[in-house]
Amino acid sequence: MIEAHWLFGVDADQIDVVIHPQSVVHSMVELCDGSILAQLGVTDMRLPIQYAFSYPDRWAGSLPALDLVKAGGSTSCADRARFPCLDLAYRRSAPVAASRWC
Repeated sequence: MIEAHWLFGVDADQIDVVIHPQSVVHSMVELCDGSILAQLGVTDMRLPIQYAFSYPDRWAGSLPALDLVKAGGSTSCADRARFPCLDLAYRRSAPVAASRWC
């Protein structure tokens, strides 16, 4: 949430936090037409780090391909009681956004 706000200039009231325990979805953005673009990958930080070093190019990777069937999936809204630091992130980014949750 903090990264989306500060790195990309997105207002905190435009950011929803969802929990995806499989860690396959690394980021998503909803476009003005309602479609969603997502970056999916295996549960390994080497790929995002490699992309940070190679940007704007793409280097060949050594990780296995993502198997969405094996990865399974479930996504849920962030639970304030379970993730209390999200309240801090919203308050730090914009005081009025602390009440916005999916």
